[in-house]
Amino acid sequence: SSHASPQAGGAPPGQTSRAPAPRMGCAASAKREDIEIPPISGWNGEVIRSFHVPFVLPWVEGDETGNESAPLGGLQDLVRNHAVASSGGCRLRAVYLPMVRSESRWKYADVCAEGVRAMATFQADPQHARSLLESKFLHSRLPSVNGGNFERLYSLLKQSAEEGFLLSSIVAQPNKDVSDPRAPLSAQVICQRPRSTHHQRYYTVVNCPVQLAADDTASMPTLRAALAKYSGNCCRIASIFKPALYPEKGSSIKTLPCHIVFEKSRETYLMAFIDVKLGAGRSPLDHREYLGMIDRGAESGWELAGIVELPEGSRITLRLIFQAREDQIPKEAVLGDATEASVSTTTPSRASNPDEVLIDL
Repeated sequence: SSHASPQAGGAPPGQTSRAPAPRMGCAASAKREDIEIPPISGWNGEVIRSFHVPFVLPWVEGDETGNESAPLGGLQDLVRNHAVASSGGCRLRAVYLPMVRSESRWKYADVCAEGVRAMATFQADPQHARSLLESKFLHSRLPSVNGGNFERLYSLLKQSAEEGFLLSSIVAQPNKDVSDPRAPLSAQVICQRPRSTHHQRYYTVVNCPVQLAADDTASMPTLRAALAKYSGNCCRIASIFKPALYPEKGSSIKTLPCHIVFEKSRETYLMAFIDVKLGAGRSPLDHREYLGMIDRGAESGWELAGIVELPEGSRITLRLIFQAREDQIPKEAVLGDATEASVSTTTPSRASNPDEVLIDL
């Protein structure tokens, strides 16, 4: 490739190398075709620097409350280190905890005594690619993962938004029983901002639920309309949060919450998503199946907005959601074909849709 390496300019402590292309010959990549990601009009060829770092996320324990002291293993140190990298700060964009299905129940695929082995993805913010970042961690504990008072969680954003902090990610500690809707939700809200900037942020949190069908398929029927509406209203995606709830086979739970946090922006954005069907029955998961896709997007200027897990039968489909400023991108832009993946793009629209707004900040 003629593009610079995502690692150019020095690597923050603890980072892994760039993910190789998806492995050939495994169940999820036997039909792989080259991904055709179009050039961005006016793009200067600089990639979005991306780093993928494994770490252990501790189990939820007891009735612990608090903020900075909430345990996240080494994630807080990783966030701080990447925020002040010599080549410019990188924001935490997503954390993925692999899942497998054992008979009728889902469980985490890669566990140890301390918690669950996870993968964190960091990317440079295209608008502040060379800035050093300040980080802020806010903790909330809710009574359950399925419903309840999510406003309590998002109200933590209000003070940080007034101070100019941008939401980077919401990370929930894992419960040992992911099928129990009554399990507590212990979440860390991670906010970051370029140093010496204090522009107030404005957010709208929208629920785009995951619907589970009787045939073991999953869908997000309101997602496309929500992306079109808010991108057309000059918003970008700050973060996507789907609480870890995976009902047992035959459960009466058919709707799972999935929250998209939109931030008011001066530009309109084009948004797209790719569905990648991960291989079934392997533990631990080969992360290269989806990290290679994220890197290919970053090499062409597409920023990862978030990852949504869709439980389908005995396997997981990962929905990778990307975004890029609309004024850079030709109207015919499509992210392309990929490993057992389907691709969808959205055209910004000012039409209303019956979305479920949880909170406006």
